[in-house]
Order: sequence, then structure tokens, then C-alpha cells
Amino acid sequence: MSRPRPPVDKVVAVDGGVRTGKTSVSAAVADRLGVRHINTGLVYRATAWAARLAGISLDDEAGLAGFLEMMENDIAFIGSHEIAFAGYVLNDEDLRTPEVSAGASQVGSLYGVRQRLIVIQRRAGQGGAVLDGRDIGTVIFPDAYLKIFLTVDVVEARRRAIERDSEAVALFDLKRDQQDAVNTQPATDAIVVDTSHLSLKQVVEKVLEEFSHKRFVEALQRHGYHQAT
Repeated sequence: MSRPRPPVDKVVAVDGGVRTGKTSVSAAVADRLGVRHINTGLVYRATAWAARLAGISLDDEAGLAGFLEMMENDIAFIGSHEIAFAGYVLNDEDLRTPEVSAGASQVGSLYGVRQRLIVIQRRAGQGGAVLDGRDIGTVIFPDAYLKIFLTVDVVEARRRAIERDSEAVALFDLKRDQQDAVNTQPATDAIVVDTSHLSLKQVVEKVLEEFSHKRFVEALQRHGYHQAT
């Protein structure tokens, strides 16, 4: 398949819960499009990790928000699996402990913290990128060029979880996913893709197909041609 043209100054939002494959899908789509991939979940985990290091309570909303405002210019996404946070470079594996996962959910539930993290994520997506998370298409970039929402059934989610991690960690992540469900809803204009019985390659091709079709329709409309409904 030919490579689609890059979405210059446009954002592709890929949302979904745990084990939907959103990070792997987003990384592959970004590579095919020739743009950056941003795994936004890293900033929530890194915030929880750094707050513990700084001695800030994870339920101190004002303290955490002030901490993030102070550190804002020292936070940067690096590739698909790393984030720089005030001198530390943390990778996805560093931040996958149950303690950090629980902390990420805790800080993410605080309104003041989420507002600071929104600023950081929006800045990261400037200039065009594929971002994956839970609320990219609804909150971070509600005007994203293309919105994808990935789902997976419970049985397949558990199988994938245990395949990657220990059963204890897998079950913890699935329980956390249920707690975070309120922040994981598809935008009204999102394209929903059930990944339960699809390979990574099939999901990636589906997203790229939707992207290409959108560009095609836009090109037709620019020339005054409108598809029959």
C-alpha cells in the first residue's frame, strides 16, 4: 500500500482503554505517516513518579498543579516510549510498576492536575502528530483531524494483559482501567474500531485507510465534487 501524505499541522487522535493496542497502533501509524508519535499516558505516570520523588502527596491537588506549572518547560516526550522529566529520562518499563500505575490514576483524577497536563499535551502535539491516550479526541484535541477509538472485549483484554505482564500486574491494570472508564469515552465523531479479533497490522491498516479516505474526500470537495449519499 502506498504511504499516505503526512497530516501537516494536523493531529490524529487514538483513544482507548488498556490492552486495546493503542500505543503500538499509534506508533506504527505515525511511522507510516512520517510524523511524531506521542504516548500521553507517560506524562501521567511520570507525574506520579516525580511527585513521589519530590515528596508531594498524590492527593495534594494544588501542590501537584504548582509542581507541574514549575516543571512545564522541563517535560518533553521522547519517541514512543520515553519521557524527559526535569533531568530524568524515563521509559515505559520504568513507569509500569503497580505503584506508579495507581499514582497515575490518582493524579489524573484531580481537575487542577489534568488542566496542567492538558497544556503539556497540547504543546507536544503542535505541528502534527499521532497522539494516543484516553481523552485526546474529546478533551486534548477536540478538533483533531482524525479521531479513532479502539475497543477490546474483556476476555481478549485479559489474555493480552497476562501475555505481557504477570497475572497480578495484569489484573491490577484491568481494574484500574475500569476506574478510569469515565475519562475513556469516544468522541461523537470518532471512528470506533474493535481490536478484539484483529492483528496489529490490520488495525494499523484500518486507521490508515480512514486517514486516506478523509484526505480523498477533502480533495474532491476542493474541486467542487460531492459524493452521492
